[in-house]
Amino acid sequence: MKSLYTLIFAVSCCFFSCSNNQENKQTENSNELAPAEGKREAKEDEIHEYGLIKNIDQGIYPMYNVYFEFPERRIKKGFTLNIETLPQTAEDINSKIGKYVTFYYTSNLTPSIMAIEHNGSLINTNLELDPTWNKVKGTLTGADAITPGDLPDNIAILEKGGVLHLFETYIDQELTNLNDKEVILYYYNREENKITYIESTL
Repeated sequence: MKSLYTLIFAVSCCFFSCSNNQENKQTENSNELAPAEGKREAKEDEIHEYGLIKNIDQGIYPMYNVYFEFPERRIKKGFTLNIETLPQTAEDINSKIGKYVTFYYTSNLTPSIMAIEHNGSLINTNLELDPTWNKVKGTLTGADAITPGDLPDNIAILEKGGVLHLFETYIDQELTNLNDKEVILYYYNREENKITYIESTL
């Protein structure tokens, strides 16, 4: 009888030991599969990067310009950032100047207004016309009121053929005076890199 008790005890110990080992292995596997906090996969239109923040300039809130350096490729690049779209605060981001971060961004060509001409006169610019600029001629629409806030408004040029060209800009009194009038708008397509996400390991 004593031998039977000893055998039962030994089997029980072996069972509990195996169960604990299995649970530990499951926990370890779970930890291996779980993504690190703050990390995520890049979306279809996003580019994943890792770079050194060199400087940050505050624009009109909530916009910031963030300048990165990529020493391995020996390049520097600027990005725009809307701080209200991120979980971090401006203080969090500024605290990482001089440090490496992992981030995601989108890159698009955005038309940037250089000058607007009406009846042979240029408004809102001291620049001379550059022959490399693109231009579109048509009726200015959407400039019926001065921009009320810190973010730009949308205006459009409607060509006679019915093609509509959209632009972002700040509307002032001089521009409202040209609303619904025929103008020539000069622009160039600039690369705009917008930060969409920064890993919370900041």
